[in-house]
Amino acid sequence: FLTPSPLGPDGHRTDTQQRPELCHQAYEIEPPAEYMSRPPMPQTVLFLMDVSPQAQASGLLNASVKAVKAALAKLATYPRVLVSLICFDTSVHFFRLPANGLPERISVPSIDDVFVPYPRDLVVNIQHGKAKIETILNDVHSLFSPQHPPGPPMSKTTRTQSGSDVCFGAACLAACKALNNLGGRVMYFLSSMPSAGPGSVHGQATAREQAAGIGDTRLGLDCGSTFLRDLSVEAASKAIVCMDGFVCPSGYVDMASLAVLSRTTAGHVELYPTFVASRDGERLVSDVLRSITRETALEALMRLRVSKGLRIDGYSGHYFLRHTDLLCMSQCDADSAVGVNLVLDDSLAAQKYAFVQGSILYTTQSSERRVRVVTIPLPVSKDALALFHKVDTETTIALIAKNSTLSIRAEKAENIRRNLTTTVQQTLAAYKTLSHAGSLPPALRLMPLLSLALLKSTLLRPQSRADERALCMCDLASATVPGIRNLLHPACYQIPLNPTTPTEEEEWRVPETVRLSSRAIDGSRAYVIGGRFSILVWLGAAMPEEAKRELVHESQAHTLSIRSDTPMGKETMRIIEHVRGLCNSSLPFFAVSASGQLHRLFMLRLVEDAVNGEGYEEWLRCIQGLQ
Repeated sequence: FLTPSPLGPDGHRTDTQQRPELCHQAYEIEPPAEYMSRPPMPQTVLFLMDVSPQAQASGLLNASVKAVKAALAKLATYPRVLVSLICFDTSVHFFRLPANGLPERISVPSIDDVFVPYPRDLVVNIQHGKAKIETILNDVHSLFSPQHPPGPPMSKTTRTQSGSDVCFGAACLAACKALNNLGGRVMYFLSSMPSAGPGSVHGQATAREQAAGIGDTRLGLDCGSTFLRDLSVEAASKAIVCMDGFVCPSGYVDMASLAVLSRTTAGHVELYPTFVASRDGERLVSDVLRSITRETALEALMRLRVSKGLRIDGYSGHYFLRHTDLLCMSQCDADSAVGVNLVLDDSLAAQKYAFVQGSILYTTQSSERRVRVVTIPLPVSKDALALFHKVDTETTIALIAKNSTLSIRAEKAENIRRNLTTTVQQTLAAYKTLSHAGSLPPALRLMPLLSLALLKSTLLRPQSRADERALCMCDLASATVPGIRNLLHPACYQIPLNPTTPTEEEEWRVPETVRLSSRAIDGSRAYVIGGRFSILVWLGAAMPEEAKRELVHESQAHTLSIRSDTPMGKETMRIIEHVRGLCNSSLPFFAVSASGQLHRLFMLRLVEDAVNGEGYEEWLRCIQGLQ
């Protein structure tokens, strides 16, 4: 619509400073009622807990109880939040939370046709529901005691016909039904492969695990359950429910099938391989708290527009595509990003700028509806060489990684590696054709290194564990650009031998990062390096004994632990906390000696070495066409 305004002496509108859409690249407005299909709903969180014998034996039940209690304490700061709790083993166990009276457990064993009893009393305001849920959590071990194990599942589909089966699919369906009129978030904890009732995936497990492990990703990385795929679409498109997963198995669990729940509903999924509560419990609690506390937009709809001459050619990320150009995200948080591919359809030579505009309609965590609009001007140049000097390499590699997560479910990993190599070769060849300089411009210098890191990632390297490959697919699809950089090329720091302790007035200075190459590693020093599941503190073989004693304790079992009573130990812990901050997770950390069993894990993270593929120098010769 038109909004006439008089022009000033400079020929521009006089009301520019009063119109946010005219003077700001990003602005936010409160939408009219026409933009709402229903009033803004309060933030709703449903905890879905695995109480099977496997969850109890591995320590997951104890760890998830701690995590839920910590989450409730954080959520209590929002007075409008609604909460609920459902447990599952071979049956689905609901907990009625009446306003007056004690909580009541209602078990539904008919998992092939699960229903939701007392729906009004299942999801309640946190002000009176928090104490009741905490009471249930305190009694959960007696409610699901090993002395009274669950009976066999009442279903036509089971793996063992015993109490060790898990009806995960039925529990997820029940959770979505409970939130059907509210929307919200399901946070589930799972200890083993779904093996009873709808959503069971044990039938093809062996074939899928082998296929994904050897790189035949067409079978191993696509969802193996039609039920879970359909449920994810139902949750995203109708119930507006997001699903965050915390998967803590002892073995293969078919992450590729589980991941569809988070991928379609714009959620996140975390994997804790060979879960051990004493090692992974702290990380589980921190991951749950991160999910609760990070900045999040609820019930989000996003649409992008581009200038004439450009065309949007697809998206990559965690979302549900409601129409060809409308992305539906049950939640959109600070740890997520969507990749957008643009195609040049027509000449832009007559324009000084091309524009990309994104708008997102969402509900805040305080239940207010908002529209945020971001407009990005892209300078148009006739000089192709100028483009190479302005390219954002980290964003380029991040977009390639996101696109790889789409194609890997239809192609073999080998083909994607070949395509990536060709893309990098053609990019560098195009630059050499336009410029006769002997070296790459600063903007492109990281492209060979980051592309090599992507080739060696869990997603694309020839031998990867099936579940970890599926998790990497989710990570790269949903992560931000800094998040993808940290996944592909983790930070490595050298520990100072004589660190100085900063005073209260001084700010601690992060040490300089070290190249991920064995040539850059000094065998007489110690290093901290990040990773997806753990942080390693590596001690060189030639490290002086005095420095070793100041850094670590050695137990009678010959395991090493970081000291907290020495300057070197304290400095190491500061570096570890910094790396944890980069990962947004309290990852477990281990001290590793150069002669120890975990030394190979450290070497695998040195992406410039010839481990899991080519070394950096060999890769440079390959992409420059010298071999």
